Order: sequence, then C-alpha cells, then structure tokens
Amino acid sequence: DDLDLLGYASHFAELVDLFTPAGEPNEPLFHLLLAGLGFLGTVDAELLARSFELRALGCLGYRPELERCASCGGSLPRGPLAFDPAAGGVMCGECARTFPAGHRPPVISAQALAVMRSLVRLDPGRVGLVQVPARAREEIKNVQRLFWEYHLEHRARSLGFLEDLGRRGP
Repeated sequence: DDLDLLGYASHFAELVDLFTPAGEPNEPLFHLLLAGLGFLGTVDAELLARSFELRALGCLGYRPELERCASCGGSLPRGPLAFDPAAGGVMCGECARTFPAGHRPPVISAQALAVMRSLVRLDPGRVGLVQVPARAREEIKNVQRLFWEYHLEHRARSLGFLEDLGRRGP
C-alpha cells in the first residue's frame, strides 16, 4: 500500500543522506536512488530495499564480503555461516568460533547468502523474480541492519517506521 511505499522511499533517502557528506556528489548513488524510487510499486518492495541497501553500500565502498570469508579470505564451506559487520561480511565457521561464546556473530543460512548474492547482481527491476522464503528474508533484513548500524554508528529512523508498518499487518 502507499504507506509502505512511502516508508521504503523514506528509507532509501535517509540512507543516502546519512552516508553522503554535505556538498559531496556521488553520481552512482544518486542514480541508484532514482532507480530504487522508480521501481517502488512495481516489484517486491522489501527485496528492492535489500538490493538497494547492498548496492548503496557498494557505491560507498562498504559492500559486505559475500564470496569469501571476510576474516581469513578463505573459501566458504557449504551450510550455515556467520555474518560479522566488523569483519566486513560473511565468515567461515572456523573464524566465527574464535569469538567467545555469547559474542559470536549471527548465523546466516546458505539460502539467505545466495539471495544476497543475487540481489547484488540483479537489475533492481528484476528483484521480484527471486523467490525468498520468509525465514531467509528475516535473516537478510537482520544482518543488513546490523551492517548498516555498524557503519552508521546509529540506527536509521526509517527502519523503526518500516518495522511499525510491518507490525500493523496487511
């Protein structure tokens, strides 16, 4: 509905504003913002938001590592992995185990990681073609929120608004 679309548009604009120093142009980020706003209402808005977040991070030099272990640089084994914003992305189990119990980074499933990789590669107008189960959507939303908050050093207000919209139901 229109309120949801307004929430996502606000989220896109807020992230660009928070990460772009005043007076410093970032043409790729501007074009990404225009594309994101242009596709709202035509594709799955939640997946478009996750794609926008990943691509915006790339425009700013912060794209999370999704192909190799962000800590050791090694290949990623099959199965669940960890996602650590401080390390810069996904981590192999061996590196994740170096954290003390209770302080380990959140787990991300192979399915959620595959979706994130697709969202980076796909044209924003095609993100609706990706079939994503609710559990993987939640994982992606959570790890990306952690990543943004780590780099922003505070929480984007638009995320709270989107969460409130999600709680109100259909």
